[in-house]
Amino acid sequence: MTLLGLDTGRLVQLVRKEARQTFRDPRALRVIFLAPVLQLLLFGYAVTTDVRNAALIVYDRDQTRESRELVQALTAGGYFRLVATAGRAEDLATALDHGRAILALEIPRGFQGDAHLRRKLAL
Repeated sequence: MTLLGLDTGRLVQLVRKEARQTFRDPRALRVIFLAPVLQLLLFGYAVTTDVRNAALIVYDRDQTRESRELVQALTAGGYFRLVATAGRAEDLATALDHGRAILALEIPRGFQGDAHLRRKLAL
């Protein structure tokens, strides 16, 4: 029987021979079995997916109390760190492209009015 042009009988015999050789060598057994278990334990405790201190750049087109409170609320939790404020929208893209920030926030004009409208609708 052939699989992708290979004789499966010869392939099975080759895998058996290599498995026997591997299990005879104590160093190979440590590498094959012990190393992955150690890595699993170490990385399970050392690696985290929590976001902390992500660099944030903000372009506040509204310049109101509500927009400043939004930025303050975002940075107060420790997840985001304000690294710069932009004077124009192009500065956001430049900061992202050059790695000065990994997150950009543009607050549009009229944000305060929209926030008040949402509060009225929620009541």
